[in-house]
Amino acid sequence: MIQFAFSSTDVEQALLFRAQQDIQATGRFDFMSIGDTPFAMREWSRFLIMSGLKLEITPTSKTFLDDKAGAWWTAIGDQQMVALRKNIYGAPKVYGEHHLKINGQSVKANGKIHHKILATPNFAIMGTSFNFSQGAESNNEQLLIFKDKKMSKIVDGMLKHLVQGSRGTVASEALRRNSMKVKETEASSVEDKAAQ
Repeated sequence: MIQFAFSSTDVEQALLFRAQQDIQATGRFDFMSIGDTPFAMREWSRFLIMSGLKLEITPTSKTFLDDKAGAWWTAIGDQQMVALRKNIYGAPKVYGEHHLKINGQSVKANGKIHHKILATPNFAIMGTSFNFSQGAESNNEQLLIFKDKKMSKIVDGMLKHLVQGSRGTVASEALRRNSMKVKETEASSVEDKAAQ
């Protein structure tokens, strides 16, 4: 799964249902994802929630905490949570805010993972305008579903390429931010709107 803004509880619940089925049948949930890092670290992010984390926000701080009472941890347990956390990534360094010098002027350039892609071994959802967000569920969005193993392999290759350049998992980013007491200044109101 490659996602820009993942806030849809319906998609999350479908993934949780699939995880429970797969764990019961095979002992594991074979899932990997990469998301735009500022979005993936927001309190509404399903990637954050799937990582067994929650964001505690007070007037003076933001702290990422384990959510052992959350739906994912409760449903899949400690061992599977450790495995799942290793497969939910944030974007490579090329995505994000950069400052360039052009004609002696500092220019801000921002790149985001804007993909809306999901694949299974037999199906691929690609080339859509449909963020997996609650807001998109009531919008007029396009959605292309391919029943094609070759397309699924292409998506798998795209995901693995992005993962190779990733700065790390959502869980490791949460630890980094906690240790540095990083304020989430990169998250703008534009990002909040995309998730609605």
